[in-house]
Amino acid sequence: MAQIGARFAETVYGQDGIGLALADFLRVRPDPDTRDLDEMATRFLTRHPDVRSIVFAPDLVVSQVYPENIYRNLVSIDYTAFPERMTAIDRAIAERGPIFDHQPLNLNSEPAYIIRYPVFVPDDATGAERV
Repeated sequence: MAQIGARFAETVYGQDGIGLALADFLRVRPDPDTRDLDEMATRFLTRHPDVRSIVFAPDLVVSQVYPENIYRNLVSIDYTAFPERMTAIDRAIAERGPIFDHQPLNLNSEPAYIIRYPVFVPDDATGAERV
């Protein structure tokens, strides 16, 4: 189990990890269009077949999932409606970085190891950061 966690963490946090790639991408394009996210997610999932999905949840509401054909039922889920998930999400936001969150079942009722990786971008309307 520890080896799986270590390999997964390297995939996400490492030099080529999705977290860094997504953070860099969103800093340049705080409100990316669907095509941009599709291209980035497809490239990452192709390079890292051990990662099964990527979920984008700006303002804690799922807006896009990859691969979409498998996880489309997750779109529009509001994480704040799931207190058991918010504990880890709140911790990641407070630490301003990724955390490893083991959930016995993900929102698709599958066993899951989840990396909660908040990305902070400026809100043009208020000037404050949003997740």
